[in-house]
Amino acid sequence: MAEIECTIKEFHKFIGPRIRNMVQLMTKKRKKDIKHLEAAHVKGNSRKDLINVILKKYTIDEKNQLVKVDLEKFEREIIEAHKPLDNYFRFLCVKCHKKYDSKNELSFKEIEIAPTLTTSRPKVFIDTKVNKLYKLSRK
Repeated sequence: MAEIECTIKEFHKFIGPRIRNMVQLMTKKRKKDIKHLEAAHVKGNSRKDLINVILKKYTIDEKNQLVKVDLEKFEREIIEAHKPLDNYFRFLCVKCHKKYDSKNELSFKEIEIAPTLTTSRPKVFIDTKVNKLYKLSRK
């Protein structure tokens, strides 16, 4: 059993990158389904937010924000905290991911997804509230 005793800030600095890599592995298959998409955490459920919620039960000194964490147990908990994926991620193109991260809301914005063999790209609307794609009909 590996344990760490540190501040919440130190936990994010030293353990956060490992968690980021774990989360990226969780979303890898979905991102492959439609090329060129990135996984964006749903607002209010960022990786840091989920880490902080779990760390609350490991707090040993609130004033100094000290935690004592069993790392294996924490790893299992953070993976479970991201399930089901559709509740915690929006799969967006790079451009929309940046917009989503910089604004409060991105819903029903026109985005471009995987280029086809022709020069045109399919136009799609995404409702990020329910993570549903709508194809733009061309008449």
